[in-house]
Amino acid sequence: MDMLETVTKRNPPEEFHGTYEGDFGKNTMHNYFDVLGPESTRWRSELEYLEMNGFIMKTMAFLMPSIFKKQTQKWMDQFKAFAEKS
Repeated sequence: MDMLETVTKRNPPEEFHGTYEGDFGKNTMHNYFDVLGPESTRWRSELEYLEMNGFIMKTMAFLMPSIFKKQTQKWMDQFKAFAEKS
């Protein structure tokens, strides 16, 4: 899958926002990082789908929106595992 990422706000270490465009459509993602302690950070993310391309994507978004939430959670869990390993 090819995707174009456009950074719309970069304010380390507190936040990072971007727009993502691909064959599937377009979405925005706002990421916030809250320091909880010397060894702990909370990552909050807000994701908004702006466009959906194709009949299948539009149908899935309408009938099964939880699929998109589960996939986003999977990506966040994978990033968490990567970050904690480093």
